Amino acid sequence: MAVFGNIHKPVSFTYVVRIRDAANIACEATLSTGLILTQPAILSASVASTNVTCNGAADGTITITNPLGGYGTYEYTVTGGNRGRFQETLWV
Repeated sequence: MAVFGNIHKPVSFTYVVRIRDAANIACEATLSTGLILTQPAILSASVASTNVTCNGAADGTITITNPLGGYGTYEYTVTGGNRGRFQETLWV
């Protein structure tokens, strides 16, 4: 019978992993001496905007470029606008 365990929310660090017989604690084996968990780089991106050309027009822009960090799949969410009713989410 195989039993698998998960250690939840470990921080980035170097770990030693061992297994031990619960009935005979002297019976122990090292499974890994240098298991390294890393963390991704801090998220960042560049943001630029272009103003609306005329009162009442809807031709302004918000441009997000050069996403960095994380693991490479990004979601952009822009909220606000007229009384907070605007929200747009883009996956890249």
